[in-house]
Amino acid sequence: MNEHPLLEGSCYAHCFAFYGRVSTEDNQDPEPSFNWQYLLANNLITPVGGQIVARFFDVGDSRSIPWPRRPEASRLLAALRDPNRGFDNVVIGEPHRAFYGNQYGLTIPILAHFGVRLWVPEVGGPIDPDNEAHDLVMSVFGGMSNARQTKRRTPERLPIWLAIRRPRYCCASCSGGGARESFQSGTHRCRKVRKL
Repeated sequence: MNEHPLLEGSCYAHCFAFYGRVSTEDNQDPEPSFNWQYLLANNLITPVGGQIVARFFDVGDSRSIPWPRRPEASRLLAALRDPNRGFDNVVIGEPHRAFYGNQYGLTIPILAHFGVRLWVPEVGGPIDPDNEAHDLVMSVFGGMSNARQTKRRTPERLPIWLAIRRPRYCCASCSGGGARESFQSGTHRCRKVRKL
């Protein structure tokens, strides 16, 4: 068994809690998502003799919901207070699913306060809360997660955007079907039509 320099101390040093999340709003299937994230997390900790002893997996909650308001993440945060919780490490498979925006910056001090290390595949092991490079990597993932959320909302905003650019008709004759069709084809010449 390989020893990682940060795997030492308590009897729970090799014990990990797994955290993952999947949203069902994009018709994501929770089971393959769980399996994929769990596999990534397990592949990270197995070479150092780590073992997942607890699982926390939120299904159906948006990544933009803060950890204290996600059922499983909240349960994980509550478990940190128990000194006999059975783990001294938390491992995640995909940081962009676990953290949104600045959530990492709000969560890592809580984990550090209770002596729990966060392991992330993209860092290749545990996060060092004092390492600026680790903070930068995790901030990038929070930003990517934020961008994905914004990208997903863009089609919802598109009809509003189109409605703003739609012409306003000032008289009943202009709002008729023929006038509307001629406007769309570019042949309508009424002076009462104005665009925003």
